[in-house]
Amino acid sequence: MGKDKQKDKKQAEAVVNYLFTPQRRLYDLSPVCIYIRTIQDEAILSYSHEQYRRFLRRFYAIRRSNEYIDYFISLIPVYRSRLISGNETVVSLVEDIVLKLREQNGRGCRDISFASKLLHVADPSHSVVIYDRLVKGLLGIPNSHTDYNEVYSKFNELSQDFQKKEYGRIGNFYSYQCFDALFSERSSKLGILVSENKKIDFYLWALGHSELLRVG
Repeated sequence: MGKDKQKDKKQAEAVVNYLFTPQRRLYDLSPVCIYIRTIQDEAILSYSHEQYRRFLRRFYAIRRSNEYIDYFISLIPVYRSRLISGNETVVSLVEDIVLKLREQNGRGCRDISFASKLLHVADPSHSVVIYDRLVKGLLGIPNSHTDYNEVYSKFNELSQDFQKKEYGRIGNFYSYQCFDALFSERSSKLGILVSENKKIDFYLWALGHSELLRVG
């Protein structure tokens, strides 16, 4: 194995370890495990509404009131139905949620990130692309750009690159291939199933932490 591939494999191992290592700030859960708790339908949860609210707040860094988070939760079944109907695009639904959250927040801000996270939770397949600062940066999108459609398009281009086993704009396919194999092995042992889009999102999000980019 060449030095470049050794570096890619070492970096992939660091990323997977980061994603599956419990963190105190996440209530001693790993990023992957707390994510799984946020996408479960609250109607069948084995834990309380308050715990669900805490998981959402901590994993998605929602620094808003409990009333705001409860409103966020109340919209999940509404947008699940609209998404399943197939009559509206993901981009248009995110923009609609942005308006709803702006009305609730009363601060005039565009909560694109929270809107995309809400639709991701609502999506039965949990494949909706999440608008995230770290992911956006690795996709080469300037921080000043706040268009969800741009993130959505760039992310899907990268996903197609990986599916075709081609070099993508983020490193190369071998790096992701190593990550994919290791992530699948760890998640399988825990009985965890994550969509392909979310797996790529985890990969980019973790790589967005500078200490992991330097590994190798």
